[in-house]
Amino acid sequence: MKEFFKDNKRAEWLAFALFTVLYILIAIFHEPMYDEAQAWLIARDASWRELIFEIPHYEGHPPFWHMILAVFAKNGVPFEIGLRIPGALFCFTAVWLLIFRSPFPKAVKCLLPFTYYIFFRYSIVVRPYCMTMLGLFLVAMTYGTKDKKPFRHMAALMLLCASSAYGMAFAAGICIVWLIELFTQKKKNDIKQIAALMILLICNIGQLLLMMPKEDTNAVVAYSVSTILYCLAYMLIIGPADSMFLDTGMDARLQNYAESILTGGFVSCINIIIGLITVAVLIYYAKKHGKLLLLVIPYFLFALFSAAVYFWYHHIGLIHLYLIFVFWCALQKEGKTIATSALVKDYADRTEKESDSSQNKRNKKVWDYFERIKQIKGGKKLPKLALMLCLGMSIAWSVFCGGTDLFRTTWYSRTLADAVREIGADQYNCALQWDISAVGPFEEQSDYADASKYYHIASVTQFFDCLAYFDENIFYNHNEGNREISYNRQSVPGEEGQKRIMENNATHGYPEYFIGLIFVVDALPIEEEMPVYAPVYRFEVYKPDKFIIDYNDRYIYAREDIYLQRSDWPIREQLSVN
Repeated sequence: MKEFFKDNKRAEWLAFALFTVLYILIAIFHEPMYDEAQAWLIARDASWRELIFEIPHYEGHPPFWHMILAVFAKNGVPFEIGLRIPGALFCFTAVWLLIFRSPFPKAVKCLLPFTYYIFFRYSIVVRPYCMTMLGLFLVAMTYGTKDKKPFRHMAALMLLCASSAYGMAFAAGICIVWLIELFTQKKKNDIKQIAALMILLICNIGQLLLMMPKEDTNAVVAYSVSTILYCLAYMLIIGPADSMFLDTGMDARLQNYAESILTGGFVSCINIIIGLITVAVLIYYAKKHGKLLLLVIPYFLFALFSAAVYFWYHHIGLIHLYLIFVFWCALQKEGKTIATSALVKDYADRTEKESDSSQNKRNKKVWDYFERIKQIKGGKKLPKLALMLCLGMSIAWSVFCGGTDLFRTTWYSRTLADAVREIGADQYNCALQWDISAVGPFEEQSDYADASKYYHIASVTQFFDCLAYFDENIFYNHNEGNREISYNRQSVPGEEGQKRIMENNATHGYPEYFIGLIFVVDALPIEEEMPVYAPVYRFEVYKPDKFIIDYNDRYIYAREDIYLQRSDWPIREQLSVN
């Protein structure tokens, strides 16, 4: 059996086949999430001019992903099929490169495709980060020959930049390292390398100008210096461990969680200690293979951008991908894969030839601690055990979340679209819940269902992503009733603008159907008293992340006069079953 897997890359082909089977199986049951539907609706409803010159200012991403989806969306391909085709193309190509072209040991490269962020977050969930994954792997493949073939390396970096703002941050750091190597080492093709870097710089300046946020961009928040420092500390200390085997429980924006993650008592202390050990080990191995600058500079730029601008829990996987990239580069030489043992021997030989200066002596003392650990009984097994922990934990997350996706409803978009059609709400005046922000005070339990205790952001609605299953916008309060625009425009006008939108919504009277928290309807500036609403459909969501499931249930409500017109509402059966 052992010989079977050694010959002709049978183990690699088996891993790729298993990845394919599991991908198809789970993708069939996967309910597209908010970001998947939002990207599709943008690609379908926005014009080409808007896709390139307007949308990036509000989405914070380069336009390339939306342009790819537009090829399918604007030509009538059904939502889930049209979204899945390009996503599968990118992730399957990336996984094929990882299995068949990476320099990792056979067991590692056959297991990496099943880790949580590669398999579930950036393959099953179709987002532009499948392009980031492919971009990083292509950059790793071309890194060893960048001095001989700089334009090929430049093309890989361009894909990385076109994938996401985070890809641009990584690419900027990689280019800085490239420049340092260019000016400190005597390499051939200096002019070609500088030309490649200049072309990349010009392209990305243009792309950055397209993405600069507008004054009314929704996601832009001015954070305090302390919040940014907490976020940066998380990124530099805990982030790498959180991407591989640790779970800090972050399930939203980092800026809302960083302080509690770092100052949460005993658990925080343990996480910080584990994080520091993880970072020390990563730095040790990166230095050992001559890739310390490649680990530190691009990651720091990425961490700084994430801390100061925007970072959600699903972006943790980008750290995972970047660590794979760094050690892919470390384990190959001049574009060719060589054995890890040979790299260690090469490092030892180079170390012996180095001058024995006082600085080198001090550095050697620091890194010798890691070598001494290996001399302890069983110490040589520690690296393998740590690797098994990282891979095993991440694969376990994949199993948990993949299984949840198979047997639970992990997002509401498909279910909600079916429900709206089933009860006929699309034929009536139907409204969506809008965003609210707590103002308070909340002295009694009833205050939490009091519309006057909240600031109402009427320009941003929830549950609109079910519109990916409709041909047009069917909700009168979404995008101010513009039936040709179904995506969330991510535009938040000021207080006067919000007041105007609420007044416009009030002209339609109280909605006949409402989706979401019903108490917010009372905030509509309508003189007559809010009528009674009854729930007619319940939809539940079990959103998984690592080993955590975020459960939520919401209702579709019918106005009393509509509710009394029939007695067979689906909620009767739903509640009787439960």
